[in-house]
Amino acid sequence: MRKFLTEQTFTKAMREQVLPTLAACRTTSTFRGYDGVALHLVRYDAPTPRGTVLILHGLNESTEKYSELISYFLTDGLSVLIYDQRGFGKSPRQVPHGISHIDRFDEYLDDARCCMHGPLRQCPAPYYLFGHSMGGAVAALCAMDADHPFSKIVLSSPMIQTFRYRGLPPSLVRTLCRLIRALGGGKRKIWFLTEPDGNEPFESSSSLSPARYAAYGEVRRADQDYLGGAVTYSWVAEAMSVLRRATNRKAAGRIRVPLQLYSAENDALVENPAQHKFIRLLPKGQLITVKGSKHEIYYASDDILHPYLNSVLDFFKQP
Repeated sequence: MRKFLTEQTFTKAMREQVLPTLAACRTTSTFRGYDGVALHLVRYDAPTPRGTVLILHGLNESTEKYSELISYFLTDGLSVLIYDQRGFGKSPRQVPHGISHIDRFDEYLDDARCCMHGPLRQCPAPYYLFGHSMGGAVAALCAMDADHPFSKIVLSSPMIQTFRYRGLPPSLVRTLCRLIRALGGGKRKIWFLTEPDGNEPFESSSSLSPARYAAYGEVRRADQDYLGGAVTYSWVAEAMSVLRRATNRKAAGRIRVPLQLYSAENDALVENPAQHKFIRLLPKGQLITVKGSKHEIYYASDDILHPYLNSVLDFFKQP
């Protein structure tokens, strides 16, 4: 019977038990991305590992947001590798703080390939992949590579398709973003978005756990590297390209390993129907709808989070 943190004792347990335990088995370093940029990498070694999980975080997240989840992987005998994707956390960015930008979505994908064929190979096998939201989109595309090393894959609220912006048709949004980029405005933030300051209200967040949300809020306010940013026109144009690629029947059919996709019932950031379309193309894909959850399932309330955690951990543990 696994033991998980509860909302009532979360803050104290994290401070007195989880974070000190993680610090004792944590190693920080860097690895070279596809263009030679040094990306911030964190490795956690389980005492007697039976494999390693590579975590790909979502938009405006970082290595520091997954401490609770990482602790459960370690307790279950899995070492963990996680890195700050370019433009986030302690990895280099090409725009000022407060803005999230990418020139090509494949920059995320190519960096992930460098990690899975570099630092990951130095960790205990077999290898598992966990991707959330934007990281879930990167994970889905990685899984289409014939030489990926993963035995099993979990996608949590993957960004197969973003929601429409202000109710506009996707084709119009994509055209407008591409036009603005062509005119030199690709690195400008979307006009109606504000730059985050770490004080965004819990009620409008993608979390259902006040304690978990507050804990990472403290991390964000203490270091501007973790604040995240308003996305640019280029980022949106690139993010919208994922749907076509992920739902290509031939490409998706190349994902031959077991894959579980957890779809948040009340997601306000990504389109659930696109996830359903993607999973139907996979030879060994399974869709699990997490009832009542918002986008960040791993930051849900205990009644939703604990069954989700058991499901993920059981999936990685099964032969």
